[in-house]
Amino acid sequence: MALTIRLMETDDLSRFAELKNKTPAELLWYRTLLERGRSCVIALCDDQLAAYGWFTTQVEPAVERTYVPLSSGDMFIFDLFTRPEFRRRGVQSALMGWMLEWGQTGGLTRALSLIRTDNLPSLNLHAKLGFQTLCRCTHTHFLGWSKFRFSPNPFGKAGNVIKWM
Repeated sequence: MALTIRLMETDDLSRFAELKNKTPAELLWYRTLLERGRSCVIALCDDQLAAYGWFTTQVEPAVERTYVPLSSGDMFIFDLFTRPEFRRRGVQSALMGWMLEWGQTGGLTRALSLIRTDNLPSLNLHAKLGFQTLCRCTHTHFLGWSKFRFSPNPFGKAGNVIKWM
């Protein structure tokens, strides 16, 4: 399996349309993320999109659809996905390794990620890469209003946060 990992470019957005589980609203969200300076790493296998993952050093709840307070030297990793036919082949491990190396090279010292407690494959991958559970997060959404609560509260507000150093 020939795997290429690189930063996504605007022209690569059309690759996301090939994914059957992506709605037009999600494709628009991805375009917005790129326009707002967020980065996406893609894994290509024989020029076919195998996996992707987004990261940023700034979080705006209206853009990322979540709240994670970042300090200087932090990166937030979110919306990781691997196509079913490429799962359990090390693709997401390689992609995450690329992102973490990029962060270290850029002087970042910590990576945070929110993971649902029922997403065992992602939890296992993050643990394998040295992430530790900091806290649990609950998210309440009511009539367009969102509230995040972290317990215990490691940084001021908010759920299932993972760190890497």
